Amino acid sequence: MPVIQLPIIKGKGKKSHIADYADLLPVNMLAVPQPVLNAAGYMRSFPGIVKTSDVAGVSRGAEYNTKQNQVFRVAGSRMYAAGTALGVTIPGTGRVSMAHSYNSQGVAANGQLLFYSYSDKTLTPLDNWPSAAVTREGYEKTLNAWTHGAGGDAFLVPDESQNGKITITLTPTKADGTTGEALTISENQWGKEQTQTEPDGGGPWLSGVLVDGKKTSGSLVSLSWTFNGGGEDATAISVDLVVEEITQDYAQYEIGAVRDICHNRSRYIWVKDGSDNFGITDLEDETHPDQYRPLYRAESMPDGIQGVANWRDMVVCFGSSTTEYFSLTGSTSVTESVYMAQPSLMVNIGIAGTHCKCHYGESFAVLSHPATGAPGIFIIDSGSKKELSTPTVNKILAGYSADELAGAVLEAVRFDGHELLLVHLQRHTLCFDSTASGDSPQWCILKSGLYDDVYRAVDFVWDGSAMTVGDKTTGIAGALDFAIASQYGEAAELLLHTPLAKADNQLLFDFEIETAAGLALYAEKCFIAATTDGINFGHEQLIPSDDRYRYDQRIIWRQVGRCRKNIGFRLRFVTKTPAALAYCQLRIGYG
Repeated sequence: MPVIQLPIIKGKGKKSHIADYADLLPVNMLAVPQPVLNAAGYMRSFPGIVKTSDVAGVSRGAEYNTKQNQVFRVAGSRMYAAGTALGVTIPGTGRVSMAHSYNSQGVAANGQLLFYSYSDKTLTPLDNWPSAAVTREGYEKTLNAWTHGAGGDAFLVPDESQNGKITITLTPTKADGTTGEALTISENQWGKEQTQTEPDGGGPWLSGVLVDGKKTSGSLVSLSWTFNGGGEDATAISVDLVVEEITQDYAQYEIGAVRDICHNRSRYIWVKDGSDNFGITDLEDETHPDQYRPLYRAESMPDGIQGVANWRDMVVCFGSSTTEYFSLTGSTSVTESVYMAQPSLMVNIGIAGTHCKCHYGESFAVLSHPATGAPGIFIIDSGSKKELSTPTVNKILAGYSADELAGAVLEAVRFDGHELLLVHLQRHTLCFDSTASGDSPQWCILKSGLYDDVYRAVDFVWDGSAMTVGDKTTGIAGALDFAIASQYGEAAELLLHTPLAKADNQLLFDFEIETAAGLALYAEKCFIAATTDGINFGHEQLIPSDDRYRYDQRIIWRQVGRCRKNIGFRLRFVTKTPAALAYCQLRIGYG
């Protein structure tokens, strides 16, 4: 009897309210492009999730810190490093942006850029330099003091004297203690003879006073004079140093509310919310803006910069309708710009919200803003764009308002040869797999529970031993487990569809699914339903699908019935056990 083989990588159905054909996307199933039996690939269940720890709240963001070799994650009001809570509080409740440097982990939260220092374990906000700061403390000290005698009158110039002024004071004194008027000699009087006026009332005085030497560190400066007034010379000499205080005035800049951050070439980059400006931090102290030229404008974005990212030593600014690239100028002058725009790399597409972009492969994946037309998922590279979303995915996106799209989150995930792009929406989680998208884009839907609940896991980060995740609804952290399909102990629903097949006036004898079985702890069943119009599915048939150690278990529906024109099938599993299905085949004959 003839056998029809039906692929399950993507089904085809109809939309009754718009009279259109549509893709029926797999649910919680990934396509694996490896030949199995008579199929070019097979479908495998998305890995399950196991709980690893309790955290302070829902996941707000995560990043792998390459300096510390740890996953930094923000959950609730706490930040965690490798699963351990740090003693700092992160303000706000919304999503955060994260970046890191050699010295700190940066977090943009609640309109602030906060730096968590690796060394002192404290949280410091981005702030202006003080309006005036003392760069060198002033002081006065006596370098040397002695009384004239047989030992000679000289002193060595110390290194610290280069920062101040040396003053030499000579007080003419007789051996019996009688003193005259003191003579003070400043640095600019060295090498010039100085003579006191003879006092009217008598008493000692000095003439021909000469300071011989230079103010060079380690040099010897000698003094000579003629003592007048009779008696034995016991002149007192004091060499004093005065170092003046030095203060520096810093320009004050409007930092504004921080919307997004990234890190580029030893500097943090932040976006000022509601403006087309982005700022850069200083090389000497990253908790302050650059001292001389901290702010730059993306002039093609009058609506404001929505997000920022780092790409190949460039700063990429995402607006609502354009994406602009800025490269380093290479200048070290304090009067010239650090970054300059590269108009040739500009792309005429933007993002719907701050977190609607992520690194994907060698470029960026973005969820576009309605300002450039109906929203879609695109890959943007320098000067070009390529659409990833299919008409079915675009119809899902069209069901969201602009404000709802602005809250979406995109992230890239890689495991077991899959290069995944996850699009977290308010009511859907869409998953694109580039490795299985040879002929056409391969999308699937991820969900939790049995009633189209939104997928719980978010912020996927590999920590060196497992793919760790946060949670959208509860204060827990978890990890992907490839040996299960359940999510935190709850069974997952797996859903596949076949395309519509032509079977005009045919008898359908049996319908069989090629599968890998034998892992279930308890006997499980597959729910199979058929459709003849691509819209309405009939009563589900419960077919045994898996049992412990039944590795050759057959999923077969015998005596399907007569088909008048077209036939298609829906396969549904409610299971905690991973599933792998290659294809379906239908044995037919004429009635």
